[in-house]
Amino acid sequence: MFDSSPLVASFDAYCGPWQIVAQVAGGVAAGASRLPLLPLAWKVRWIVFGVAVVDSYLNRRWPAMVLVAIIAVLSWSTGFFAARWALTLQRLGDERVIAEGFGPTLAGMLRRSSCGIAGQERAEILSQGRS
Repeated sequence: MFDSSPLVASFDAYCGPWQIVAQVAGGVAAGASRLPLLPLAWKVRWIVFGVAVVDSYLNRRWPAMVLVAIIAVLSWSTGFFAARWALTLQRLGDERVIAEGFGPTLAGMLRRSSCGIAGQERAEILSQGRS
C-alpha cells in the first residue's frame, strides 16, 4: 500500500544521503572508535556551525551563511527523520505481519534472539495481535 506512494519516495530521497553517510561511517567507526576526539567533535559541531554563521554574517558572505545554516539543520534533521522513518516502516511491517496472522511466530523469533527491552515490548505487541 505504502510501497509506491509519493510520501515513501520523498522520505527515501530526503533520507537517502544520510543512509549513505551512515553506511560509510559504520565501516569507519570501528577504527575511529579509538580516537576519543571524534565523538567530541560531533557534539561541538553546533558551536562550529554557530561561529561559521556569525562570521559569514559579519563579513557579508550571505551565500556561505545560508549554506552553513542549511548544512547545520541537515546534520540534525536527516538522522532524526531517518530514525523516525525506520520506526514507522517497522510499525507498518508489524501491522502487516499481524494482519497476515504471523504475529505470534515473529514474536517467538524476537524472544529467542538477543534483543533488548524495546524488542521484548515489540514481541509482546506482536503476540497479542494488536498494533
